[in-house]
Amino acid sequence: MDISIIIPTYNRSTLLQATLQTLAQQTLSKSCYEVIVADDGSSDNTREVVEAFSDRLSIQYCFQDDLGFRAAAARNMGIKRANAPICVFLDTGMLVAPNFVEAHLQAHQKQPGATAVVGYAYGFGVEEQDRQQLIDSIDIRNMKATIESLKSKGVLSDIRESKFYQLYGDDLSEQPAPWVLYWTCNVSFSTDALRSIQGFDEEFRSWGLEDIELAYRLFLSGATFVLAREAEAVHYPHERNDTENERTDFENKQYFHRKYHNQVSELLLLTRYNLRVNGMLLHLENRMDCSELFADEPEVVARLSLD
Repeated sequence: MDISIIIPTYNRSTLLQATLQTLAQQTLSKSCYEVIVADDGSSDNTREVVEAFSDRLSIQYCFQDDLGFRAAAARNMGIKRANAPICVFLDTGMLVAPNFVEAHLQAHQKQPGATAVVGYAYGFGVEEQDRQQLIDSIDIRNMKATIESLKSKGVLSDIRESKFYQLYGDDLSEQPAPWVLYWTCNVSFSTDALRSIQGFDEEFRSWGLEDIELAYRLFLSGATFVLAREAEAVHYPHERNDTENERTDFENKQYFHRKYHNQVSELLLLTRYNLRVNGMLLHLENRMDCSELFADEPEVVARLSLD
C-alpha cells in the first residue's frame, strides 16, 4: 500500500458519498491506497455511507465525539491509523480526477524525501455568483471530462492560480513562504514525518489556519514544497459562512502569532490574505516595490513603508 487518504467530515454524508465515488474510480488498484474517513462527531448517516463503499475501496471509519470544530484532531486520528508511507489529505466534497492518487504518488517518487505536495483544486474559493456554473459543469461519473472542460475553458480555476501561481510561478522552491499554499483540501506528505512532528496542532478549534500552521512546521523542519498540477480535484460548492470564517481565521492567526512571535507570524497576522505573505517577505528581503499587491490593504503598505 502506497497512499493513505484522510478525509475529515462532519454531517455532510451526501458530499462524502460523492467524494468516495470518485475515489473508487481511480486508475490505481485499490490495493495501492486506502481511505480513512475521520468523523468529527456526525449525527447523520455518515457511517452507513462509508460502509456502503467497503466492497469498492479499502476504507476505514473512525469517530470522535462532537465537541465542536475539531478538524485538526480528526486528521490526527487518520494519521494514527494510516498504513501507508504517504498521507493525502482531502476535504469532504472534493471530487478527484481518475489519476488523482497516482499523481500524488508520482510527485513523491520524483522528489523523494521530505516533500510536501500541493494538489490543484478547481472551484476552490469560487464566488457565490459562480456556484451554479460550477455545479452545472460537474459530471461525477466522468471527472476526467469535467476537469478537461474546466481547463480548456479557463474557468473556475483554483483561487491560488490568479493570486499566487501567475504572480510567482509554479516553482515553490523559489518562494520564501510556500507553506501558505498548503491547504488540506488536497495535499500530501510523509506519514512518518507527520507523526514525528505530532501532526496537527489540536489547539485549533475553529475554521482556518490549522493546515498552514502544520505546513509552517514542515517548512521549518526542512520540507520541500512542490506543486503537482496533475493531482487534480474539483471543490463542490457547499454552504459557508464567510463572515464567521473570517472571524475565526483572524483569531487563529492571533494564536499562530502567540505561538511563534516572529516576523513571519506578524506579517501573517497583518494581512487578511494569507497568500500575500510571500509578496511581503520578498519585499523585505529584496526591497521590491510590491505596493500594487497591497493597494486594498493600506495598513500593510504602512507597515512595510511601501508608500
